[in-house]
Amino acid sequence: MRVSDLRRRLTDKTKIVVLERQARCWVCGDPLMGDAVYSIRLPWPDTRITHACCCLGMVVEPKQRTRIELLIGQCKCAGCGESLRKGSVHFDHRPPLEQRKINRQKTDFIPPQDNPQFLEAIDVPCHQFRTTGRKPGAEKTVTTLGSDVHVAAKLRRMSKPKKPTRPWPSRGIPSRPFRSSQ
Repeated sequence: MRVSDLRRRLTDKTKIVVLERQARCWVCGDPLMGDAVYSIRLPWPDTRITHACCCLGMVVEPKQRTRIELLIGQCKCAGCGESLRKGSVHFDHRPPLEQRKINRQKTDFIPPQDNPQFLEAIDVPCHQFRTTGRKPGAEKTVTTLGSDVHVAAKLRRMSKPKKPTRPWPSRGIPSRPFRSSQ
């Protein structure tokens, strides 16, 4: 069974949980860790995400897509620590799906692929580096060492049965005959 047979799209709800875990409060800068309140601060008509205790404006409950866009603006990349930008966010599975075991019903992985505890929001160059080993800004991949692709290939190589080898002969290996000196 291949990983691609079990892979599913992440739901918006899962993305929100992952982003809320990585986002920081707009006021105090502490991690939100699921304690997110979406508040509108006047005179600006923009929405900020804060803790409930830091809320200084009117509390609103935006739609899921809007929440994702707002959270992306307040998150940092789990790979490099830079701020995430809309349109350049990927959700990375840690550990990679290729390295996870498949459950008994053969319907999902262990841990499940949509479990937010095992997902990280990262930007596209960091995701490409983690997955294929290509450094940000490079034209081509020089080596895959340390990447998910490298580890997956190594695990596949190691899981293949070894080719049978011919056993060494049990008798001694003869050497060339030497002339006896007389």
